[in-house]
Amino acid sequence: MLFRSPEIQAGSQFLTLVRNGQEEEQYQLLPVVGTVSRIKPSENFSLFGTDFQIRDISVADPDVGSHVVLKTDTVMVGGTSYPVTVIQSTYETGKHRKVLRYLDDDKKLPLKVEYFDKSDKMVKRLTVREVAQIDGVPMAMKSRMENLSKDTYTDLVVDKAEFDLSEEALPESTFTKDHLVRVGQGYADDG
Repeated sequence: MLFRSPEIQAGSQFLTLVRNGQEEEQYQLLPVVGTVSRIKPSENFSLFGTDFQIRDISVADPDVGSHVVLKTDTVMVGGTSYPVTVIQSTYETGKHRKVLRYLDDDKKLPLKVEYFDKSDKMVKRLTVREVAQIDGVPMAMKSRMENLSKDTYTDLVVDKAEFDLSEEALPESTFTKDHLVRVGQGYADDG
């Protein structure tokens, strides 16, 4: 993930590596610092000063917590009504003890996610504002994360997405710490 704006965050990057049978690895790079730092799985802080936290963009482990289908409902996205299934996940530890995910019945894309603290108060809400089909894959193109405790929000806009790229178009070397440094250096030199 490469941040292009706001200007103060331009060039900041976040990389998640998921390998079969291994623990997820996460790294961040701030161009001003110029070095890559690994993020420990136990850490859950704001992603580059936004209302998103590291846990919000991590790959969810279905074996962690308990998950129950609560109900069916509908969610409006860009004037279109989507039938959804609401799944409640509860966790013994962590900041968010309960999470409600509103999954599109057809594509299983989360269209809304509500986060609750240990006192069952909703503290954050992710709302998908625009969905597109890209190469046959449903993609949330515009999303908003609201921090209800702080009365702030962050909009996430996907400018471009491509799927099933060849090794030539997207070499494996793109997903390395060295690549983060090279790209970040370009932003640091421009800033």
